[in-house]
Amino acid sequence: MSGPARLLPFARSTTPTQAVTYLLGVSLFSISFLVFLNSSISFVITDLIGQKDHVGDAVGTLGFADELVALVACPGWGLLSDRLGVRWVAVMGYGIIGIALGLFVQARNVYPQLLLARIMFAVGASAAATMVTAILPSLTDDDDDAHGGTGPSRYNKPNQRLSVAFSVESEATITPERYTRSLSTDSRASQGQQQRAATKQGKPSALAGYVGLFTGCGALVALVLFLPLPARFGERDGVTPGQAVAYSFYVVGGISLAVAVFVFIGLRNLHGEEGKGWETLLGRSPYRAAAADDDDDDNGNVNGSGH
Repeated sequence: MSGPARLLPFARSTTPTQAVTYLLGVSLFSISFLVFLNSSISFVITDLIGQKDHVGDAVGTLGFADELVALVACPGWGLLSDRLGVRWVAVMGYGIIGIALGLFVQARNVYPQLLLARIMFAVGASAAATMVTAILPSLTDDDDDAHGGTGPSRYNKPNQRLSVAFSVESEATITPERYTRSLSTDSRASQGQQQRAATKQGKPSALAGYVGLFTGCGALVALVLFLPLPARFGERDGVTPGQAVAYSFYVVGGISLAVAVFVFIGLRNLHGEEGKGWETLLGRSPYRAAAADDDDDDNGNVNGSGH
């Protein structure tokens, strides 16, 4: 990363595009659509479906169903991301949210149509919320950078002796000055390692703070931009309150689909996601396939040399 991006607690392997996509895409909108839906679901029931009684009971039941689905969907999305990858799960989550918002305004009754739409929305929202934390290790992990050969080789093999002559000479000529100098060198090396470890451990915590900030901003986005949409559409001539609510859901659903495309493009080549994808999910890893091809080639060469 370069420029102002260095001020953010991301790993060196994280590109500016990935950082911006995570903060302004995944984190910012992870709660925006949920805030919009919870605040406008009653208008769908009253203005679109036409139910005037027991509105609070219907809203509470839909919210309860949402929570039940989330309890099951969040662990499921987490397991799926281990094989499919966090990028694909985030894309699927925002895509499902966009489709579900469009289906909300197509419902003509609360049970079962609106309930099914709410369950579908809960599945997508669970994926988006789960990936907010699941992506953190990929953006803050510097393990590959640490193994790039920059560290002293003597830490790889602590008992390794460079030469027998050097060892004998050192043991025979130990002096207080050399001993003190050796302790000072080891102390500085230990302090450097502790500082690097503290910096590495502090990155996820610092980034979690930024995630909380952008998540809160996402709630403000819903309050400032999404929720006034029905009133804005209702100001137009010939637009009924039900149509204004429907148009608002279509617009917000389209924004969710746009976020899915944004995440799909911005989180490509994410660190630590190598080898994950649809092939791995379906049981055929590209690395395993390459290894199998190499084994077949080796067996063929052995059989050929035997003849």
